[in-house]
Amino acid sequence: MVVGDSGIPSIIGWLLAREERANDDRMLALLEPHRPHRYRVLRLAMAAGVHPPRGRRTDIRRH
Repeated sequence: MVVGDSGIPSIIGWLLAREERANDDRMLALLEPHRPHRYRVLRLAMAAGVHPPRGRRTDIRRH
Protein backbone atom coordinates (compact mmCIF):
# COMPACT_ATOMS: atom_id res chain seq x y z
CA MET A 1 0.00 0.00 0.00
CA VAL A 2 1.20 3.52 -0.78
CA VAL A 3 1.96 5.57 2.31
CA GLY A 4 3.68 8.92 2.56
CA ASP A 5 1.73 10.56 -0.27
CA SER A 6 -0.19 13.57 0.98
CA GLY A 7 -3.17 13.25 -1.37
CA ILE A 8 -3.96 9.54 -1.31
CA PRO A 9 -5.14 9.28 2.32
CA SER A 10 -7.60 12.14 1.74
CA ILE A 11 -8.99 10.44 -1.37
CA ILE A 12 -9.54 7.17 0.52
CA GLY A 13 -10.92 9.02 3.55
CA TRP A 14 -13.46 10.82 1.37
CA LEU A 15 -14.41 7.70 -0.58
CA LEU A 16 -14.93 5.38 2.37
CA ALA A 17 -15.90 7.69 5.26
CA ARG A 18 -16.71 11.12 3.75
CA GLU A 19 -13.84 12.63 5.75
CA GLU A 20 -12.17 15.58 4.01
CA ARG A 21 -8.79 15.00 5.64
CA ALA A 22 -7.14 11.69 6.53
CA ASN A 23 -3.61 10.60 7.36
CA ASP A 24 -1.78 7.35 6.54
CA ASP A 25 -2.96 5.58 9.69
CA ARG A 26 -6.61 6.46 9.05
CA MET A 27 -6.30 5.39 5.40
CA LEU A 28 -4.89 2.00 6.39
CA ALA A 29 -7.64 1.53 8.98
CA LEU A 30 -10.35 2.33 6.42
CA LEU A 31 -8.81 -0.04 3.88
CA GLU A 32 -8.31 -2.93 6.30
CA PRO A 33 -11.74 -4.54 5.64
CA HIS A 34 -10.83 -4.67 1.95
CA ARG A 35 -7.65 -6.70 2.44
CA PRO A 36 -6.12 -8.14 0.18
CA HIS A 37 -7.73 -5.82 -2.38
CA ARG A 38 -6.70 -2.50 -0.81
CA TYR A 39 -4.68 -1.44 -3.83
CA ARG A 40 -7.63 -2.19 -6.11
CA VAL A 41 -9.85 0.10 -4.04
CA LEU A 42 -7.25 2.84 -4.44
CA ARG A 43 -6.92 2.28 -8.20
CA LEU A 44 -10.70 2.32 -8.69
CA ALA A 45 -10.97 5.55 -6.68
CA MET A 46 -8.26 7.16 -8.80
CA ALA A 47 -9.85 5.95 -12.05
CA ALA A 48 -13.25 7.28 -10.97
CA GLY A 49 -11.79 10.70 -10.16
CA VAL A 50 -12.85 10.66 -6.49
CA HIS A 51 -11.52 13.69 -4.60
CA PRO A 52 -12.52 15.41 -1.36
CA PRO A 53 -13.99 18.92 -1.67
CA ARG A 54 -11.37 21.66 -1.94
CA GLY A 55 -12.84 24.06 0.59
CA ARG A 56 -14.56 27.40 0.12
CA ARG A 57 -14.35 28.94 -3.26
CA THR A 58 -14.28 32.68 -3.52
CA ASP A 59 -15.72 34.65 -6.36
CA ILE A 60 -12.83 36.80 -7.55
CA ARG A 61 -15.17 39.11 -9.43
CA ARG A 62 -16.26 40.69 -6.14
CA HIS A 63 -12.81 42.15 -5.45
